[in-house]
Amino acid sequence: MALSIAPDQRDAALLSDVKAYINPALGTADDTLLQTLLSAVSTWIAKYLNRNLNAQTYTEARDGTGTSSMRLLNWPVAGVTQVTVDGAQVKPAQNQTDSGYVFNAATGIVSLRPGIFGLGEYFSRGFQNVGFVYVAGYNTPGMYALGATAAGAPDLPPSLQMAAMQLCALVYRQRDRVGDTGEAVATAGAERVSYFMGALHPSTRLLLDQHREVAPVDGMAVAAYGG
Repeated sequence: MALSIAPDQRDAALLSDVKAYINPALGTADDTLLQTLLSAVSTWIAKYLNRNLNAQTYTEARDGTGTSSMRLLNWPVAGVTQVTVDGAQVKPAQNQTDSGYVFNAATGIVSLRPGIFGLGEYFSRGFQNVGFVYVAGYNTPGMYALGATAAGAPDLPPSLQMAAMQLCALVYRQRDRVGDTGEAVATAGAERVSYFMGALHPSTRLLLDQHREVAPVDGMAVAAYGG
C-alpha cells in the first residue's frame, strides 16, 4: 500500500524510524496507519508537554510586567526579530556593554539592558503594551522530511523522538487487543501473558517529563501549535 498520508511538520519522529523500532522487517502494508498514528501521537505529546515543539514564527502581545526581563511563551528561541514597549521599538544590544534587548535561547527570557546613562530599562506595566516577534521551537523530524527546517533552530531532542516511537509502538500493538489484559499460553505450566494496557508507559513518561512545561508563563497554559 502506497503511503497516502504525508508527514506533518509537527511529527516527532520519522516513519522509517518508527517502523524500525517496532520491527526492522516490517513491510509497507501499514504505512498509512503508522503515519496517522505518528502524527496523532506527536500532537498528543505536545499537548502533554504543554508546549509547541516545531520551530515557527510567533507574534506575541503581552502585558508589561514592570520588570527588566520577561519570558517568551515558547522556547527554545532561535532568534528575536522585534521587541516593542508602549509602541516604541527596542533595538537589539550589539555587544556586552550596549543597551537594548538580549535573550537567552534556552530559557526564552528577554532582558532589557540599561540605557546610555545607566538608567534601568524595563517593560512598563500595561495591557498588551509589549510586543515580541521571534522564532522558537525545534527542527522536528517531520520538518526535515518536508524540507522545511528553520535556520538557527536546534534539532528535536533524541529523548522526545524516542518517546514518540515508543508511544507509536504501544498504540500499534494494542490495536489487536483492545480490552484484553492478557491471554493464556498453551504450555505445560498453563502460563498467562499479561499486557500493559495503559495510555502511557512509565519509561515513556520519564522521557517526556524532563521537557514538560510545569509553570506556564503568566499563569496560562500555552496552546499547542499556536501560530
